[in-house]
Amino acid sequence: MKYKFYTIYAYLLLTILLVPALLAYCMIRIFVKYPSQMKAVYAVNRIVISIWSRMVGIKFHVKHRERADRKENYIVVMNHVNLTDIFLVNSCLNIPGKPLIKKETLKIPILGWLFGMTAVTVDRGAKKSRNSAYFALKNALLKGDSLLIFPEGSRNNSNLPLNNFNLGAFRLSIESGIKILPVVAINSRSLGFGKSLIIKPRAAELHYLPPMDPNNFDGSAEKLKEHCFNCMKNEILAADDYFRTN
Repeated sequence: MKYKFYTIYAYLLLTILLVPALLAYCMIRIFVKYPSQMKAVYAVNRIVISIWSRMVGIKFHVKHRERADRKENYIVVMNHVNLTDIFLVNSCLNIPGKPLIKKETLKIPILGWLFGMTAVTVDRGAKKSRNSAYFALKNALLKGDSLLIFPEGSRNNSNLPLNNFNLGAFRLSIESGIKILPVVAINSRSLGFGKSLIIKPRAAELHYLPPMDPNNFDGSAEKLKEHCFNCMKNEILAADDYFRTN
């Protein structure tokens, strides 16, 4: 396969860079107080991904970052195409959102340990786990944290710009009064597609859309979800090369 050896090189380099990063994560866990831990983790991740992307020839760009007020906390929602979205988030997102991740993600070597320190995990097949995760997310918002949620629930392996959204993030927004901040991964498919671990030396972008105030949706999580879905879908159709050329 054309990019097989490149992919091996890219993942090997990332593993090497994560070794000193692990020491930084341990120091953060021990010496940094909770409110600042997430910011510190994101700062370390940004440095690692910046070095890694330059050495493997992948470029990450961001547009309209000014739309997010760093003094506010948000429920950040993002589309999910493939594994490289993780790199895009850590390179371009300036809102340190606590992610909601699937329980299986904890099995990923090294990254699983990091996610366990910073994320809320959920077993989607267990109702008790879903309820527990929901209240953990709500509690994080009350503490002033931002959240990072992929409302599609899993990777979009289809040829559609988005899969249907789950209601959870938007229900949280309505109940807490915290704004939704949509961010859109653009051209992620050029780096890799679906469940494949193969990646390519391409460029991807993260587009910030205007924050959405839940008070403008008459207390309806469904209306907020539909509006967010349409805005993100339109951005993908207008900006993503995969849909502009097909």
